[in-house]
Amino acid sequence: MTNQDRTWIPALFGVLCVSLVLSANFGAWHGYFQGDDLDTLGWTRFTPFSEYLKWLASPLYAPNHFRPAGHVIYYFLWRTAWLSFPWYLLTLQMLHLLNVYLVWKLICTVGIGQVAAGLGTLFFAFHMATIDAYWKPQFLFDVLCATFSLGCLILFARRRFVLSFICFWLAYKSKELAVMLPFVLAAYEFWIGERRWKPLLPFLIVGLSFGLQGAVVGHKAHVGTPYALHFTWRALAHTSSFYFSKIFLTRWVGFALLLAPILFRDRRVYFALAAFCLFLVPLLPLSDRTVDTYLYVPLTALAVMVSVIAASPRGTQATAVLLLFWLPWNYLHSRSGRRYELAAAAENRAYVDEARRFVVRHPDVDTLLVAGWPLALAPWGARGVFRLLYDRPVELHSSDEPALYQVMQRMPVVAEWLSPNRSLQEGAPANLSYIQLTDARSIFQLREGWGQLMNDARWFNSPATALIYPAPGDFFCTLRLVKAARSMPVSIDVMLDGRLLGVMRFRSAETQTMHWPAPDVSGPVISVEFRVEGDRDQPLAQAVSFGFRREQ
Repeated sequence: MTNQDRTWIPALFGVLCVSLVLSANFGAWHGYFQGDDLDTLGWTRFTPFSEYLKWLASPLYAPNHFRPAGHVIYYFLWRTAWLSFPWYLLTLQMLHLLNVYLVWKLICTVGIGQVAAGLGTLFFAFHMATIDAYWKPQFLFDVLCATFSLGCLILFARRRFVLSFICFWLAYKSKELAVMLPFVLAAYEFWIGERRWKPLLPFLIVGLSFGLQGAVVGHKAHVGTPYALHFTWRALAHTSSFYFSKIFLTRWVGFALLLAPILFRDRRVYFALAAFCLFLVPLLPLSDRTVDTYLYVPLTALAVMVSVIAASPRGTQATAVLLLFWLPWNYLHSRSGRRYELAAAAENRAYVDEARRFVVRHPDVDTLLVAGWPLALAPWGARGVFRLLYDRPVELHSSDEPALYQVMQRMPVVAEWLSPNRSLQEGAPANLSYIQLTDARSIFQLREGWGQLMNDARWFNSPATALIYPAPGDFFCTLRLVKAARSMPVSIDVMLDGRLLGVMRFRSAETQTMHWPAPDVSGPVISVEFRVEGDRDQPLAQAVSFGFRREQ
């Protein structure tokens, strides 16, 4: 190949990759922070830089998922850009384009021609299974892990072992997926390298140390959370089918890659497939946490396989045709998720704007209850917003915490999100006799069994209890059956101070209002309890309002 060829081919594929990435993801600039971003920024503000240096150098596993290499970027972005989302997105997309270049270099390092290398790089650069890696800064850890992992592989192949080890260390400090890098390097050395095993020893020792710590310490720390490890056959089958189905965005088709070593007898194919499977290993036990974007690092290995196949005599045209259909198929998948992502971003932005105004009205709050939040924000994101906006540490609680009522008396104010009108209302204890569940003050009188506020009502599990203050008038109750059960009718018992007041029977998904003549109650406060007939794992009903009032 001439020097001229070497000049225009990388330039052509470079322009094509950059154009596709930026044009297809232009909508990301209208996005906004997600819950994980705001949670991370919330505690980053009050974490000293020395803590990042400590964990960056520490050989110990961080059970709280502290990933210093990625978190330090949040640290500097917060201090330079504050909540200016475009700077975070620019950082993310620039890192992705750097990874596109490093994938190209890795493919060329294993001896693939530039045209075939360009096709494999294009496969990685524009893969819509990992679109969130270009849209959401919360996946900075995956993108940064890929950056250092690719650097580790390229430097190892060039026999720069010390620099390669530093990249391995930083890759692991970006995300735990890099714990498999020593085995990926061993696969490279076995099928492509010179089979020199001595330089691998430091990698293997550190990798096994991190892996054992993660399996023992991490497993204990995450029991009962989405990060819990499950080593059952059912869990492994679920996660493997999930990730293989995301390779070509069609169920089961990805498993066809396992036939590649039979069809293409090339050592580089063996290495690429082994690297892909090795990178998947830490993801397989996480059956409660399957996320498309976690494929970002494994896809770097698949890009090598695509290039090797494209370089084979019978694979060039097939790969070109495949990518010709692959690009529009990817683009269609990217469009399908845009509307939801932009709507979620708009609601998150509205929440942050409302929280700013709340903080201005309540600058001296020391303890705050956060109730309700946008779906894409999650409770930890909502707490992170207020942690960011207050210029001092504030004790924050959210309404999803178990036994929240036990600390209610220390809560001077609540900030509750009303999704329909995108507003944040505030409330304080008010000794209510009639409770409207959309009233932020009502949450101070709720006890066990209550869930998220949804439009004009609040979900509840059976049994759900609340406190109410007696007043003249009848007892009114408005409940809604949302999900129709197989065994109808559904009965909900309404009880006051442990005594049955009445039963509300539903024969369909509907809203009912009932009232009973003023019951005989005593004491300054009474307990209201709702019990759904039968043993139901999922909430069927919502409460709209209940309490004492005069009939109108």
